[in-house]
Amino acid sequence: MRGIYINCKERDFIDMILKGNKAHETRARNTLKNVIGERVAIIETGTRKKPYVRGYATITKAVKVEYGNIAARKAAGIYKTSYDIKKGGYKWFYTLENVAIIRPYELPKERVNHGRSYTTF
Repeated sequence: MRGIYINCKERDFIDMILKGNKAHETRARNTLKNVIGERVAIIETGTRKKPYVRGYATITKAVKVEYGNIAARKAAGIYKTSYDIKKGGYKWFYTLENVAIIRPYELPKERVNHGRSYTTF
């Protein structure tokens, strides 16, 4: 199974996803293009010593969003955070659907990381 890393140090983005308040995961580069169409684990980082799987979602598409799109930035939960789009820049927004909440479990140590964006375990 593949899983995407989501840093929750500044804000609990995973909780927002699981509650339906955040329908997109964002990245500065198109690093999740290889998992579009797949069901992935949602992995929390930045708050515990070890990464934890907290849910599952299907990544259905990617859209390049520019700084001027305030509505999309607010809907993604990144508006005016350190994860917001820099002025004049853009980010990739990945749509998350069929989100499922699970009992959190520690990510297995036996895994292959594909950069800092996703892993296979």
